[in-house]
Amino acid sequence: MIDHRVSIIIPHRNQPVQLRKCLDRLMELGYGNQEIIVVDNGSEMIPDYFNNYPVKMLRSDSKPSPYIARNLGIERSGCDIIALLDVNAIVESGWLEYALDLLRDDTILGGIVARPNPARLNLFQRFDYLHSVIDPKDPGPIKALPATNLFFYKKVWEVVGPFQEVRSLGDMEWTVRARNLGYKLTVNSHVRFQYPFKSGKAFTAKCRRLGRGHA
Repeated sequence: MIDHRVSIIIPHRNQPVQLRKCLDRLMELGYGNQEIIVVDNGSEMIPDYFNNYPVKMLRSDSKPSPYIARNLGIERSGCDIIALLDVNAIVESGWLEYALDLLRDDTILGGIVARPNPARLNLFQRFDYLHSVIDPKDPGPIKALPATNLFFYKKVWEVVGPFQEVRSLGDMEWTVRARNLGYKLTVNSHVRFQYPFKSGKAFTAKCRRLGRGHA
């Protein structure tokens, strides 16, 4: 039984298939009684299945940025605890229960991607995996965390300030800012989710974004 109510915030832009899978999994695990907020960031159309889920929809038609969507979702959330979740993330059993048991006032908690079968990944996907996954067994403190699957108290966001409204790396900048203010960044292998690593065209587009036009 989950004692706390959580605002689960999912940015979305033109990914109706992925959104449906993400929501179906949350419903399957019994998280439909949480506050689930989908923030649409300028999709061409809202999925026709959306009204079948106990979900709150917000719209942001400004420039494309998942961080604009996340800021809006957090600002409008009604719970003390925030869970950021990518639309591509499929959470595993116990995801929320473990996170709530581990989360503290001074902590920002990240989940761990379930290890994929290397034989099923091409070269691009393997490289994306190696550079995207944080291993909790790595020595030294964690310096930054992605917002793919992130837990924190709303009051932390109010102290640290909103995410920079950029296209990429706003989560890294925000978590570095939080760490500099004394918050602890941590990940835990029990807070697990599955995630599709980028291949080919999508991987190259990601590298061009991060490299300002150069892949």
